Amino acid sequence: MPAAKSAGATTGAPFFQPKVIMRILKPGTEVKLLVPGGERVPAIVTAATIRRHDHVVYECVFWNGLSRSEVWVSPIEIMSTETTERIAIGFSNGETK
Repeated sequence: MPAAKSAGATTGAPFFQPKVIMRILKPGTEVKLLVPGGERVPAIVTAATIRRHDHVVYECVFWNGLSRSEVWVSPIEIMSTETTERIAIGFSNGETK
C-alpha cells in the first residue's frame, strides 16, 4: 500500500500559502546599534518579538566595557551591515490591514 502524500507533495508547492510574510533579522545576526551622538555599537541579535501586526522589536546584546548589556530595540535603531541576513516568516491565520 503506498504511503499517503501530503498536500502539494506532487507539485513541490508549499503545504500552505501564508497570507502575511514578514522579513526579520535572524537571531545571531551581527548588527550595529545607533546610539545617541551618532555612535555605532556592535551587537548581536538574540531574539525577535512581534508585538502587534507588523511591529517587531529585537533583543540585542553587546559589551559595555567589561559588562554584557541586553537591550530591546526597534528596527529604526539598528544599522544593518552588508552581511545582515533577513529571514522570511509567514502566517496563515489572521487578517492584514
